[in-house]
Amino acid sequence: MRVKTYLSLTASELRLFFRQPLLVLLTIVFPVISLYLLGEFVGLKGEEIFTDEYGRTFRIVDAMVGSTVAWVFAAIGILGIYPMMTRYRERGVFRTLRTRPVPLAAILFSQLAVGMVVTALSLVAMIIVGRIAFGILFGGILWQVLLAFLICYLAFFSLGMMLSVLTPGSQTAQILSFVIFLPMFLLSGPMGPRIYFPDWLKFISDLLPLSHAFDALGHIWVHPGFNQPNFSFTGVTLFNVTVFENVTVGYSLLYLLVITIVASLITFRKFRWDNLV
Repeated sequence: MRVKTYLSLTASELRLFFRQPLLVLLTIVFPVISLYLLGEFVGLKGEEIFTDEYGRTFRIVDAMVGSTVAWVFAAIGILGIYPMMTRYRERGVFRTLRTRPVPLAAILFSQLAVGMVVTALSLVAMIIVGRIAFGILFGGILWQVLLAFLICYLAFFSLGMMLSVLTPGSQTAQILSFVIFLPMFLLSGPMGPRIYFPDWLKFISDLLPLSHAFDALGHIWVHPGFNQPNFSFTGVTLFNVTVFENVTVGYSLLYLLVITIVASLITFRKFRWDNLV
């Protein structure tokens, strides 16, 4: 019975997700279009990064497959889970579910599963288009990539959940989700190299979880190992102190793991079945 409850909730949440055209566009359609445009018109298909021991030459467009998944995770967490869970609480959905044999774990599982399905669809679409258009290569180790994906996804999932329990109403959440997502998207790498930012802006950018996820997933997609330095963490000097210098993939994933733990603790501490207003 419990398994049936989990699957039923997941199927229901998946149907609701695909009824939101903007989210479908941002998480499945736009990543594919973005990858193609970056490769074909920006020229990243010709920008080489390194040649591995097997003689395969990797380009920026190859790494962009992994990096693009990072902002798919951010869109799911900030633009999807955050306003949706706030709306559920406001409309009394949680209160109704509490009267039924539906554990909180089932609600969390359904949201996690929907994000994983959407990400898988987006990734498969990017690989197919990228392979046909640019001969996309994969140079990572599967278990390392999957672990990095999981850590990054949990970070944005937990942030979305935390924001949902701290925001009083769904209208506020709808506005704040874009206020939070858009600057993070613009400053974290998807719209251009961060290394050219002035130090004060680069410091803000280095603090953002999407910056760490964007670099870490792009790197681990083409180059195995957690001890490799990320692409754009070149160090920032403020008040004669240099920070965020030679940040490795492992450091970024640890940073995201800490965010996940802190956000989860806040969520479980502040969560209420009823509306907080």
